[in-house]
Amino acid sequence: MLFSWPGSPTSVTRDDGLDVPTDQSAAPAERLCEAALHTGGVAGPATLASVTEQLNLRPVERVVRRLVDNGVDPAEVAWRLRRSPRSVKQILELSTRARTVAQPAPPQVLRPLERRILAWRAEGASYAEIGSRFRRSPAFVRQVEEIASVKMLRARS
Repeated sequence: MLFSWPGSPTSVTRDDGLDVPTDQSAAPAERLCEAALHTGGVAGPATLASVTEQLNLRPVERVVRRLVDNGVDPAEVAWRLRRSPRSVKQILELSTRARTVAQPAPPQVLRPLERRILAWRAEGASYAEIGSRFRRSPAFVRQVEEIASVKMLRARS
């Protein structure tokens, strides 16, 4: 283990009282499966599915669900986390709902200025006309158009 935060567990205590070291350099899913094995659990498909489910939750949702699953009263959880009981109830309800993972929008190749200049040039506007709209010189508009054309060629290949 290269580094561990003060107070972070370096071992897991099994039911028989034996301390088994944990590997802090492992990925979170591996550490959760490892902890399940060392505490007498079985790391099968169900454990891996619950680990994957846990990784999709926000940290506060994981803490609340873990405490409630271990038998702590939701009012006690609310007091420990300095939240209202209603908030804890809502966290529990919302953490069980399926979530859709938002896909990032595809990156734009051209800046808005470049897209606008290319569109106006396609409509037949002159460099001077476009330059006056942006308060720029016709040379600037020509340069932006050339750069945008190069970007488009690179994006296609």
